[in-house]
Amino acid sequence: MLPTVLWVSGCATGKWERIRAEQATAFQEEVNARTEAMLADGIALDLEGCVDAALRNNLTIKTAEIRQRIARLERKAAFANFLPQVQLDVKYVTWDRQPQSQMMGLLSVPMHDQDMLNAELSVQMPIFVPAAWYLYAMRRRGEEIGALVTEHTRRQIVLMTTALYFQCVALDLSLIHISEPTR
Repeated sequence: MLPTVLWVSGCATGKWERIRAEQATAFQEEVNARTEAMLADGIALDLEGCVDAALRNNLTIKTAEIRQRIARLERKAAFANFLPQVQLDVKYVTWDRQPQSQMMGLLSVPMHDQDMLNAELSVQMPIFVPAAWYLYAMRRRGEEIGALVTEHTRRQIVLMTTALYFQCVALDLSLIHISEPTR
Protein backbone atom coordinates (compact mmCIF):
# COMPACT_ATOMS: atom_id res chain seq x y z
CA MET A 1 0.00 0.00 0.00
CA LEU A 2 2.74 2.50 1.00
CA PRO A 3 4.78 2.00 -2.21
CA THR A 4 1.62 2.65 -4.22
CA VAL A 5 0.91 5.86 -2.31
CA LEU A 6 4.50 7.03 -2.78
CA TRP A 7 4.43 6.19 -6.47
CA VAL A 8 1.10 7.96 -7.04
CA SER A 9 2.22 11.04 -5.09
CA GLY A 10 5.32 11.37 -7.21
CA CYS A 11 7.87 10.66 -4.48
CA ALA A 12 9.21 7.63 -6.31
CA THR A 13 9.61 9.29 -9.69
CA GLY A 14 12.78 11.21 -8.88
CA LYS A 15 11.32 14.37 -10.37
CA TRP A 16 12.71 16.53 -7.56
CA GLU A 17 16.30 15.77 -8.53
CA ARG A 18 15.48 16.63 -12.14
CA ILE A 19 13.80 19.90 -11.08
CA ARG A 20 16.81 20.83 -8.91
CA ALA A 21 19.19 20.08 -11.79
CA GLU A 22 17.08 22.16 -14.19
CA GLN A 23 17.04 25.10 -11.76
CA ALA A 24 20.82 24.91 -11.27
CA THR A 25 21.32 24.83 -15.04
CA ALA A 26 18.96 27.78 -15.52
CA PHE A 27 20.82 29.75 -12.84
CA GLN A 28 24.17 29.02 -14.53
CA GLU A 29 22.77 30.13 -17.91
CA GLU A 30 21.48 33.33 -16.33
CA VAL A 31 24.89 34.00 -14.76
CA ASN A 32 26.61 33.39 -18.11
CA ALA A 33 24.23 35.84 -19.82
CA ARG A 34 24.86 38.48 -17.13
CA THR A 35 28.62 37.94 -17.42
CA GLU A 36 28.53 38.37 -21.20
CA ALA A 37 26.43 41.52 -20.83
CA MET A 38 28.85 42.90 -18.25
CA LEU A 39 31.90 42.20 -20.41
CA ALA A 40 30.26 43.29 -23.70
CA ASP A 41 31.29 46.89 -23.04
CA GLY A 42 34.93 45.92 -23.39
CA ILE A 43 35.80 47.73 -20.16
CA ALA A 44 38.07 45.80 -17.84
CA LEU A 45 36.75 45.33 -14.33
CA ASP A 46 38.77 46.32 -11.31
CA LEU A 47 39.20 44.04 -8.31
CA GLU A 48 36.14 45.45 -6.53
CA GLY A 49 33.96 44.93 -9.62
CA CYS A 50 35.17 41.35 -10.01
CA VAL A 51 34.50 40.54 -6.34
CA ASP A 52 31.06 42.15 -6.52
CA ALA A 53 30.15 40.16 -9.65
CA ALA A 54 31.43 36.92 -8.07
CA LEU A 55 29.42 37.48 -4.88
CA ARG A 56 26.24 38.29 -6.80
CA ASN A 57 26.47 35.36 -9.20
CA ASN A 58 27.84 32.45 -7.17
CA LEU A 59 25.56 29.43 -6.79
CA THR A 60 27.36 28.26 -3.63
CA ILE A 61 26.57 31.56 -1.88
CA LYS A 62 22.94 31.39 -3.01
CA THR A 63 22.71 27.84 -1.63
CA ALA A 64 24.29 28.89 1.68
CA GLU A 65 21.86 31.81 1.98
CA ILE A 66 18.89 29.51 1.34
CA ARG A 67 20.15 27.05 3.95
CA GLN A 68 20.56 29.92 6.41
CA ARG A 69 16.93 30.98 5.81
CA ILE A 70 15.79 27.38 6.29
CA ALA A 71 17.70 27.20 9.59
CA ARG A 72 16.00 30.43 10.72
CA LEU A 73 12.58 28.98 9.89
CA GLU A 74 13.41 25.75 11.72
CA ARG A 75 14.35 27.74 14.82
CA LYS A 76 11.07 29.64 14.65
CA ALA A 77 9.18 26.37 14.25
CA ALA A 78 11.02 24.91 17.26
CA PHE A 79 9.88 27.91 19.31
CA ALA A 80 6.29 26.78 18.73
CA ASN A 81 6.98 23.98 21.23
CA PHE A 82 6.91 26.63 23.99
CA LEU A 83 3.47 27.93 23.07
CA PRO A 84 0.50 26.73 25.13
CA GLN A 85 -1.22 23.63 23.85
CA VAL A 86 -4.98 23.77 24.23
CA GLN A 87 -7.20 20.74 23.82
CA LEU A 88 -10.99 20.66 24.16
CA ASP A 89 -12.83 17.34 24.27
CA VAL A 90 -16.63 17.28 24.29
CA LYS A 91 -18.72 14.14 24.43
CA TYR A 92 -22.51 14.05 24.44
CA VAL A 93 -24.32 10.76 25.05
CA THR A 94 -28.05 10.20 24.97
CA TRP A 95 -30.06 6.99 25.41
CA ASP A 96 -33.50 6.35 23.99
CA ARG A 97 -34.53 5.05 27.37
CA GLN A 98 -32.97 5.99 30.65
CA PRO A 99 -31.13 2.95 32.06
CA GLN A 100 -32.90 1.63 35.19
CA SER A 101 -31.79 -0.67 37.96
CA GLN A 102 -34.24 -2.84 39.86
CA MET A 103 -33.90 -2.68 43.63
CA MET A 104 -35.36 -5.70 45.42
CA GLY A 105 -37.68 -6.33 42.51
CA LEU A 106 -40.05 -3.58 43.56
CA LEU A 107 -38.27 -0.29 43.08
CA SER A 108 -36.83 0.90 39.77
CA VAL A 109 -34.01 3.43 40.22
CA PRO A 110 -32.33 5.32 37.36
CA MET A 111 -28.65 4.33 37.02
CA HIS A 112 -27.65 7.68 35.49
CA ASP A 113 -29.09 10.51 33.46
CA GLN A 114 -30.62 9.84 30.09
CA ASP A 115 -28.51 12.62 28.53
CA MET A 116 -24.90 13.12 29.52
CA LEU A 117 -22.54 15.90 28.49
CA ASN A 118 -18.88 15.59 29.32
CA ALA A 119 -16.54 18.50 28.47
CA GLU A 120 -12.84 18.61 29.22
CA LEU A 121 -10.49 21.51 28.65
CA SER A 122 -6.77 20.86 28.87
CA VAL A 123 -4.11 23.57 28.69
CA GLN A 124 -0.42 22.71 28.85
CA MET A 125 2.61 24.97 28.97
CA PRO A 126 5.66 22.88 28.08
CA ILE A 127 8.19 25.32 29.59
CA PHE A 128 9.72 22.70 31.85
CA VAL A 129 10.06 20.00 29.18
CA PRO A 130 13.79 19.44 28.60
CA ALA A 131 13.28 18.11 25.09
CA ALA A 132 11.66 21.39 24.00
CA TRP A 133 14.64 23.39 25.29
CA TYR A 134 17.08 20.98 23.66
CA LEU A 135 15.28 21.15 20.31
CA TYR A 136 15.15 24.95 20.42
CA ALA A 137 18.85 25.21 21.36
CA MET A 138 19.76 22.79 18.58
CA ARG A 139 17.83 24.82 16.00
CA ARG A 140 19.33 28.08 17.29
CA ARG A 141 22.82 26.61 16.90
CA GLY A 142 21.85 25.48 13.41
CA GLU A 143 20.91 29.05 12.56
CA GLU A 144 24.22 30.33 13.93
CA ILE A 145 26.13 27.69 11.97
CA GLY A 146 24.22 28.66 8.82
CA ALA A 147 25.29 32.28 9.27
CA LEU A 148 28.91 31.20 9.78
CA VAL A 149 28.83 28.98 6.69
CA THR A 150 27.39 31.80 4.59
CA GLU A 151 30.05 34.24 5.81
CA HIS A 152 32.83 31.67 5.31
CA THR A 153 31.57 30.99 1.78
CA ARG A 154 31.58 34.72 1.01
CA ARG A 155 35.16 35.05 2.28
CA GLN A 156 36.26 32.06 0.21
CA ILE A 157 34.73 33.57 -2.91
CA VAL A 158 36.43 36.93 -2.21
CA LEU A 159 39.76 35.19 -1.65
CA MET A 160 39.44 33.04 -4.77
CA THR A 161 38.35 36.01 -6.90
CA THR A 162 41.22 38.12 -5.60
CA ALA A 163 43.73 35.37 -6.38
CA LEU A 164 42.32 34.91 -9.89
CA TYR A 165 42.26 38.68 -10.46
CA PHE A 166 45.93 39.06 -9.58
CA GLN A 167 46.77 35.98 -11.64
CA CYS A 168 45.14 37.68 -14.64
CA VAL A 169 47.01 40.92 -13.90
CA ALA A 170 50.28 38.98 -13.70
CA LEU A 171 49.53 37.23 -17.00
CA ASP A 172 48.73 40.57 -18.67
CA LEU A 173 52.02 42.04 -17.40
CA SER A 174 53.86 38.94 -18.62
CA LEU A 175 52.32 39.32 -22.07
CA ILE A 176 53.34 42.97 -22.13
CA HIS A 177 56.93 42.12 -21.21
CA ILE A 178 57.09 39.23 -23.62
CA SER A 179 55.82 41.35 -26.51
CA GLU A 180 58.39 44.10 -25.84
CA PRO A 181 61.51 43.91 -27.97
CA THR A 182 64.58 42.84 -26.07
CA ARG A 183 67.34 45.37 -25.66
